[in-house]
Order: sequence, then C-alpha cells, then structure tokens
Amino acid sequence: MFCCNLIAQNKISFNTGYIVGESYYTKVPYDTVRNKAIVIVEIKGKFYRFLLDTGAPLCVTEELVREIGGEIIDSINVTDQSGLRDNMKIARIKELKIGEVTFMDTPGVVVDNSAIFTCYNVSGFIGSNMLRNSILQVNGFDKTVTISSVIEKIAPKSAPIPLYLNKVQSSPFIHVNLSDRKHCQQMAMVDTGMDGLFDLHHSNFKKLKRKKIFRDISIASGSNTIGLHGPGASMDQVKGRIPSIALGDKKFLNVSVQTTRGGESRLGADIFRHGIMTIDYRNKQFYFDPVGNPESDMFDKLFPISPTIIDQKLKIGVIWDESYSDKLSLMDEIIAIDGKDYINFDICDLYIKESPFKGKESINLKIRDKNGVEKDVLLTRK
Repeated sequence: MFCCNLIAQNKISFNTGYIVGESYYTKVPYDTVRNKAIVIVEIKGKFYRFLLDTGAPLCVTEELVREIGGEIIDSINVTDQSGLRDNMKIARIKELKIGEVTFMDTPGVVVDNSAIFTCYNVSGFIGSNMLRNSILQVNGFDKTVTISSVIEKIAPKSAPIPLYLNKVQSSPFIHVNLSDRKHCQQMAMVDTGMDGLFDLHHSNFKKLKRKKIFRDISIASGSNTIGLHGPGASMDQVKGRIPSIALGDKKFLNVSVQTTRGGESRLGADIFRHGIMTIDYRNKQFYFDPVGNPESDMFDKLFPISPTIIDQKLKIGVIWDESYSDKLSLMDEIIAIDGKDYINFDICDLYIKESPFKGKESINLKIRDKNGVEKDVLLTRK
C-alpha cells in the first residue's frame, strides 16, 4: 500500500556533490521498519535516522533544513510512486556522514508535513544521487549497509547483472526475467523504499499479457497506493500472478503483482528477505546473492478488497471480486476489523506495523457506508 519512491522532473540534475576521499569503505548497522532499512547519519555533530530509498534522491524534512541551516537552491516538480506530482523545494546539504563516509554539497528534496517521515521517525531518505559513484550492499541477514569505493572490498558471489542509472537522480534499473520463456524481460527500478517484492507498471501489463504469462487476473477501479504526496487517484487497477520471476540465481514462484502508475515497474524491499543485494553504481552492475533455497514459492491466496487511507480514515480502496459489489462500495469506511476499533486508531500503525489482514484466512469487517449505515461483511481469501 505504501512506497517512498520519488522521481524528480528533468529541470535540474541531482547528480552533483561529492564524497570526501578517493578511497573509502564503511559498514554500518540498520534498523528495520516494515522491512525497510533505517540508517543513522551525522550532520553537524548530531545524529538522525534516514530511510534508505534507492528509488528517490536525497530527501530531508523542512524541520531538519531549518535546524541545520540548509540552503534552498531551487524548486522542482516531483512525482511520487502513485503518479501524483507536486512542486517541492531543493536544498543543498553541506555535509552528511554515514559511518566513515562523508558526503558534501548534496542536493535534496525538502519534504513538509508528510506522515511517512513522522510514522517512520526519520528525518530524511538516503537517495541514489548520493550513492551514484559508490558500491552499496544491503545485507538483510546481519542488518548492515556497506558503502565502498571499490567492489573488491564487498566481493559479491553471484554473476553481475547489467545496471542502468537514470539521468536525473541515478535511480538504478535492471532487467528482470518474468518467465522461463525468452523475451519476457521487464526493466524494473530497484526501489528499497517500496513495500513488497515486485510491482508492474500498468502500461506494460497489456504488452506482457499477450505473452500469456499472467494468471488469476483481476481488473478493478480504485486506489490503494499511498505515496509521499498522499493517496493515489482512483483509476483502473490490475492484479494477477506471475508463475516465476528470476533475479540472477534466485527464482520467485507464483508471485502476486499489482500494476502501478508511478512511471516504472519496481523491485521492492522484500528482496532483503531472500538474499544479499549489491548495487554497483560506479561500474553499473547489480548482484543478488541468494540465501537459503534458490527457489521461493510466494503463493498466497488474496482477499477480495484492498484498503487505503483517505482523510485519516481507513477505507475500501479497491474491490477485486465483483461478488462483493452488493455488500461493499469504494470509499466505505472500515470502522472495525475482527472486533478491533479502526475509528480511533493511530494512523502510523498502518504505515509501520504488519497489515491487519496478514496471516488470516478470513476477516470480519464492520463498515460504514456514505449514508452512515453500518454492517458486517465477512471476507475470505481465494
């Protein structure tokens, strides 16, 4: 439901600033919130929590910019993963340290009043423009992030996959094999700020559908994504299942995917559960060292609805199963789930805690429709 990804428009380049020293290496621990990596950074002798988001440039809160006396240098239109666009300020961060690596004069997007930053308790995002001349490794098993100037100090074990960087902010892209068949590749952004494993861009769904690699396709209208600018607009949504997705030597079977409108298909932070990821920005190579079984069956029966957050309320965002259309409507408010109150709830619970739907074969929703009528509806995975 939630993703941090941002794409800046091509007015200015975020690919400026530099790292002190030609040779550097640091390995730092990270905290995990919803499988996302939270790293401690140092600015002017103070320490702050930043979320690692390779799908975005450096981002900082307006509060942090005021605190450190950051310089506002420009403004730019920025699109989030829901396809929403807003004009945002650009600040230059004079000096920022991650472990023993010092970043100088890095431009970053200034974000104001976003629940994402509040709920994750972070002051910014570590973005790909900072890392564009480095090698980044994320090890989800010992919970460490490594940044190095040379690949030899990291030494990934898998064969390299060609990496492509976009021009504005150096976000990383690779080709992902969506089937055992030939010519079923999809260019995808490696987006560590995204929930889940894989999202498919809506425009590519029709192209790949002709190859008949999708199963259990559901098409509906609505919205269940929340980006930095808020909930996405209601539009056609597609959900289906891909028999296999290959990432180097790792194969994911029976992967549930949903289309996205945010500009590109994306690999998300769930890959940290399955292996060690290395993005070699400097040499334009990507590595994924599987840990455990080389194949993971991701099959999971799905509920017939997807929720969203509108005006600080939990609501029905998408209805995937038409058999529920006489019981539920889009934007019905969810006021209780299995007896737990969701009228007076902490919105951050929905951002940072596991979904209340997770691990359950059925749930009972109490909903309130637009006329104020309340009723119970039993939902079952299919």
